[in-house]
Amino acid sequence: MKSKFKAMVLSCMDPRFQHLVHNHLKKKKLTGKYSAFTIAGAAVGVTHNKFKKWHKTFYDNLGTSIQLHKIEKLIVINHKDCGAAKIANGKKEFTPVNEKKIHKESFSKIKKQINVPILTDIHNSEQCSIVANHVDVLQIPAFLCRQTDLLVAAAKTNKVINVKKGQFLAPWDMSNVVKKISDTGNNWKNISKEVSQSFTPREIHVGKKLRVVISYVDGQGNLETLISPPSSTVK
Repeated sequence: MKSKFKAMVLSCMDPRFQHLVHNHLKKKKLTGKYSAFTIAGAAVGVTHNKFKKWHKTFYDNLGTSIQLHKIEKLIVINHKDCGAAKIANGKKEFTPVNEKKIHKESFSKIKKQINVPILTDIHNSEQCSIVANHVDVLQIPAFLCRQTDLLVAAAKTNKVINVKKGQFLAPWDMSNVVKKISDTGNNWKNISKEVSQSFTPREIHVGKKLRVVISYVDGQGNLETLISPPSSTVK
């Protein structure tokens, strides 16, 4: 029987993290709405040459889930102190820097192989610069949507930013969140009455950069705000 589910979740088999993965997905309201593929190292296990024999099994399962479950996204959950990353590291000293590099490379490889945009949650300002070159969208969780240092750090990457609205905020309060991002070293002005699906720059926009801010309600009734990276300078 064919059914439509939200996603496939690729996570590590490490027993220490099973409850954390479960709780994370529960908070995302995904319980019972995803297929699961659990393997040592998560993205490391399905991309690194040390585990080459595992790769086809993952992609076969991903293809099957797309066919049977009609999934539209892949959620990848790696973690620190990863045993598979230690194996991938080889005989070199296993340092936090080396492990971080292995994880980042795994995300870049899976993005290239699947050829889809990558979105990742960020929880502190340091993470923004670490992952910016390996993903397409930075997502700020609802409970952090008013954290100024995180919003500013995300804006400085010039990536698309998706801000989840906290339940403690009224929809109109999100304008303050957008302003924090917009004010980060820029002087953005709204182009009034431009709400169509396309926009043609005019003479007054020459020498300036453009971006798009979209607010919408997702399938679970949550208000989302997407801010695109700046365009190249209009000529």
